[in-house]
Amino acid sequence: MNEAADSVWSTRQMDRQISTLYYERLLASREKETVVAEAEEKLNDNPTLGIIICSQKSEGKQLFASRYKLYLPTEEEFKRMLESIE
Repeated sequence: MNEAADSVWSTRQMDRQISTLYYERLLASREKETVVAEAEEKLNDNPTLGIIICSQKSEGKQLFASRYKLYLPTEEEFKRMLESIE
């Protein structure tokens, strides 16, 4: 728990660390820096922003994002995105 809190892992990252036996590998390793570096490299995936804009509603189909941003758009950027969908 302390490692997850200190490293500010998301639940997804913590699940990955548990499934790959990160803590056990870290304790068993003589080269701890290598294990830590590998874990940090695999944790750096694109975070989900949480906004998906659709022009149509479709029941039962999977939805995939085609554009990613690492920040929330300004109001003007958001308006332009909406206009480009229509």
